[in-house]
Amino acid sequence: MNTTLAANVGALEKKQIEMESRLSDFINNASNNMNSTLAANVGTMVKAASDMKANATVTVQQLVNEVHILKDQLKVPTIYFRARITTAIDVSSNLDVIFPMVEVNEGQGYDPSSGKFTASIPGMYLFSVQYCAYNKKQVSLDIVHQGKTLQRSYFYDGASNYPCVIMQVSASIVTGHQVWVRTYDSTSLYADSWRYTSFSGTWIHF
Repeated sequence: MNTTLAANVGALEKKQIEMESRLSDFINNASNNMNSTLAANVGTMVKAASDMKANATVTVQQLVNEVHILKDQLKVPTIYFRARITTAIDVSSNLDVIFPMVEVNEGQGYDPSSGKFTASIPGMYLFSVQYCAYNKKQVSLDIVHQGKTLQRSYFYDGASNYPCVIMQVSASIVTGHQVWVRTYDSTSLYADSWRYTSFSGTWIHF
């Protein structure tokens, strides 16, 4: 009986040792698998973060490039001219007035040989004429666009003071259209070093 009991106890101890060994192996395998899985996931996460950073860098650079392109496209042009006469002149009715002395011509739109401004870009423009009246004579002027009157002015100097008057007009002008000054009746224009008779224009916006 003692022999049988001892044999049974020995068998149980052997089984216990085998179970403990299997349990230890299971725990070790599970730990190794978890570590491998964790390492793989961490590697994937690191790669994903690196890819996101790279993509973000590319996206930011693309945005910077696009901003530079837009800035270049949005550069505001300068269109501005001013010209004048230097001596008193008489101009018959329905004739163009030529202002030969060019003081500024940004954009090169004004032609001093014809007295006409040609728009190189479309948009809203402001045109101005300062004219000085001759002693006891009248001034009858139009600002015209493609031959159509935009603004009209009349003045007569009855006091012999050689006064100067300004007329202005704004208009939407398309590329290639012209604006100039024309008389609608006989006109005498005065100019000296104290008084300027001039024609000017500037582009305001698209």
